[in-house]
Amino acid sequence: MATLLVLFFIPILIIVGYSWPQRSGWFLIIVMPIASGMSATGVALIPSTTLSLSINRAAFMISLGILLYYRGSLKKLLSTPFVKITILFCLVLFFASLRDSVTEFLFRRIPDVFGPIILGYFLIKTEKDLYRLFKIFALSSGIIGAFAILEYFTLFNPSVTLSILTNPNFNFGNAYAGSSLMARAGSYRVGGLDGFPVFTGIKLAFLMPFAIWLSQKNKIIGIASVLLCLSGLILVQTRAAFIALALGFVFLFFRSSKTFIKSSIPLVIVIIAFILFFPQIINIFDNFWKYSFMLLLNGMESSQRDWSIPLALKYILNRPIFGYGSPAYIFKTLMNGGDLPAPFMYAVSGGILLLGSYLFWISYAPFKFFAISLKKNIREYQKRYLNLIIVALIAGLAPLATQYAERHFYLIFLLIMGVLNVFSDEKNAGNTAIRIKSKILS
Repeated sequence: MATLLVLFFIPILIIVGYSWPQRSGWFLIIVMPIASGMSATGVALIPSTTLSLSINRAAFMISLGILLYYRGSLKKLLSTPFVKITILFCLVLFFASLRDSVTEFLFRRIPDVFGPIILGYFLIKTEKDLYRLFKIFALSSGIIGAFAILEYFTLFNPSVTLSILTNPNFNFGNAYAGSSLMARAGSYRVGGLDGFPVFTGIKLAFLMPFAIWLSQKNKIIGIASVLLCLSGLILVQTRAAFIALALGFVFLFFRSSKTFIKSSIPLVIVIIAFILFFPQIINIFDNFWKYSFMLLLNGMESSQRDWSIPLALKYILNRPIFGYGSPAYIFKTLMNGGDLPAPFMYAVSGGILLLGSYLFWISYAPFKFFAISLKKNIREYQKRYLNLIIVALIAGLAPLATQYAERHFYLIFLLIMGVLNVFSDEKNAGNTAIRIKSKILS
């Protein structure tokens, strides 16, 4: 019965996207920064043991309706370099997944990848649209951080609660949220809205530069977003997120010391606020640094990857060309749930070809945006926010060297397509800057 209900709603969602492309599209852009990670925890709009209607799948159906409305521009969308690279990666991944988990590829990977690409391409066309996206990202970081604080004090995790209610196959033991097992450095480690601290932490690290950007436009709301976002980062206690964000700011320092100093001011204000009004947050971070970071840096902490990476290397050497199957099969069966850095995961999955296409895919945008920022006709205020975008991409992509964590990719694809639209060529960048009043983004 539930499967029939899902099949009934699929065409309705497509019709919604086709009938109201702008309204439904921007609704998704507003909602998905908060909700996109919940699908992976098992939150379903219509639960079913056969085919549930997850949040991401529903969003994809609406996106298909939007694509149908703008079908005249489909050829242009497919001709963009980033989409071509994405299709290449997905084709290689599809052939790797044929052996064991093609349904996972079709019903999870395709919606998660092409849904945001469609939204970003057809809705984020101008700098004004890009400004709206930045603001949505900034406010979302504050909301996610606020829920992390709520969870710390009440142990209430929305993703886990909704998963229990909507997912018939939900296993609380696999949720990793709301569990004392997740304590780190003597403090309760929250799972956050993504249901798992690593995924929530990396998403917050990616969103932090946009909260900082907003603090330069609207000091009160922006500083509040930075405060909540940083609080969430501390409470999820994800080392990879802090290291990646630090790497992003190192890039910013060498790229533009003036932008670095200006961007550091809201962080300094928030740190002072912590010291004066929220000493508990400082204590959590202090313990986190002493008993988690330092043990790692001194090589005194054993890790799951101490055995998983050597095992993965053996698999890669055994089948370097074709690999063993889908990433889902590698994670769940071959590695028995052992986490791997994303490049290792794809190398085991589809060999050298899949690894190469994956690395090319995820590295395209940072280098492309850096090249755009070097163009002569790019205005100074555009360079400033392009630099912050690159910081966000570094914060969102660098953790892949330690984790197979891609739930935040939905947001990354939205951002990439929007930026590529606004800066599609030199003339477009210059003309857009003239059309949009500099006061909006300067």
